[in-house]
Amino acid sequence: MIKVNTEISGEYAIKNDTVIIANDAFYGCKSLTKVIIPDTVINIGMNAFYNCKAMTNVEIGNSVETIGKWSFNNCVGLTNITIPNNVIQIESEAFLNCTALSSIQFEEDSNIRYIESSVFNGTAYYNEATNWESGILYAGPCLVKCNTTT
Repeated sequence: MIKVNTEISGEYAIKNDTVIIANDAFYGCKSLTKVIIPDTVINIGMNAFYNCKAMTNVEIGNSVETIGKWSFNNCVGLTNITIPNNVIQIESEAFLNCTALSSIQFEEDSNIRYIESSVFNGTAYYNEATNWESGILYAGPCLVKCNTTT
């Protein structure tokens, strides 16, 4: 998948034989509300869904291994995300400024090995004080941030 028309709206299911969602593929699709990523996709590219402000739901297929840098940045309508257990890497600022994102779940037996900086900064999850344990923020099996001011 290279690039979609920014006028796309509503729910969109990516074709089943897609392997890679290219950098900037859905960048600025402001009326996209839901995307379904099939199990054939292994990589979500940089900025793939950047600034898709109306998106409230994304279903990530079970074969995804990498969630690229800024891939969901500024998706302010996104409220929850489930990271499939095949995801190995989440690149920096992937969910930065997803201000409504209050639920971050990792599937059981997660294979996550690498999370870059500021992945969940600016999310409701990050900003909720009760998610911090003695100055430490966890998301699933990952220690995400240590608050140095605590």
